[in-house]
Amino acid sequence: MSNGAKRLMLGAALLALAGGCGEDDEPGANACTEVADCAGQPALEAGQVYACREQVCTAVAQPYALYGLKDSGRSVHALGTWPNVSAASTALFDVVAPEDRTGQVFTGGYLANDGARLLGGYSKPDVTGKVALHALQGGGTQYVSVPGNFAAAAWAGTFYVSGLSEPSFSAAPSVYALKDGAASIVASAGEAAGASGDVAFTSGGVAVFGYADAADDYRNKLFALAPSSLAASASPVDFTAQAKLALGETFSTVGFGDGVAVLRGVQDKTTFETAYSDVVRVELAPPASAPAAVSPGAPVTVLRFVDACTTVSLESAMGKDLLVRVSDKNGKRLLRLAQEQGAPGRSATAAADCATAPHDSQLGTLQLEPGFAVASSAALPEGVGAVTAVPVAP
Repeated sequence: MSNGAKRLMLGAALLALAGGCGEDDEPGANACTEVADCAGQPALEAGQVYACREQVCTAVAQPYALYGLKDSGRSVHALGTWPNVSAASTALFDVVAPEDRTGQVFTGGYLANDGARLLGGYSKPDVTGKVALHALQGGGTQYVSVPGNFAAAAWAGTFYVSGLSEPSFSAAPSVYALKDGAASIVASAGEAAGASGDVAFTSGGVAVFGYADAADDYRNKLFALAPSSLAASASPVDFTAQAKLALGETFSTVGFGDGVAVLRGVQDKTTFETAYSDVVRVELAPPASAPAAVSPGAPVTVLRFVDACTTVSLESAMGKDLLVRVSDKNGKRLLRLAQEQGAPGRSATAAADCATAPHDSQLGTLQLEPGFAVASSAALPEGVGAVTAVPVAP
């Protein structure tokens, strides 16, 4: 073979390696030097993103960085990238503002993110309180007054914080919007009396706002609002006039795909002892024909408590999945629960004695209902409180 022929063959091989030699492929169409070069690639399945791997745009699972509260909710620490969870020894920021660190405060015990910032909060005995807003890039922390703050969630770069209309025990339960360092009331419980309650968002932007109803022994009431309800109103929306979620007694709410997950049970209003019954998912996707209307679907059981040996805390949405904390005699762990058509679930039998009964390594004595699966799990470091999952670049 002549040198010229060898050079032609070598050139053809290099072209094939660089851009592919398929008849219908555009040479180099999926080439990249950074993730931004993959912006024009075909749409991916839910839960996937493009990464630039070996100069080729490659579909990978969306990675998540975890952050958690420590020191009784007074500080926030990085916990690594799921599922490799471990608590950093140095705090990212203090939830409590400098001027309040020596006085009595009640930490909120919640942690939310908008993809670029973290938010936690606390209140004081006079119901005044602040939220800490921390930028993940740059590390700056702002402290913004939100009286009676209790819970928070984010949608489209704005945090929504459940609180009170003013620092008074008789003030109306209200929801504040916090975007650029200033908080303003965007929704309230109208004429209802009570305390601040849950805040959650579905992956489609449907909001769930709640309050603890003073007229019903402070049981939680939940209401669903279409995305347009908040955007269209120039004055605070009465969220109690929106679609009600009739779920009995509820204790926490977190986004779970196009719906929310809700922890249910019964609480003795004298002793405040709580017997949890289940975690349910409620679909809240507005119909395409009427995007301003939300009709809550029937509750679908995700987890069922067969005894009191294992407890659950709803932690954070993780894309379209749900992150929960499970605690029992074997310690604490985080489970990523996914909706999975055809998944068989896992049955459980009530234990006569929690100390000696066998416990599943992931679910303990919880029953996982069909249609849901444990996608992955990780041990939770000691002393970590509420956890939030932030999507990050691969």
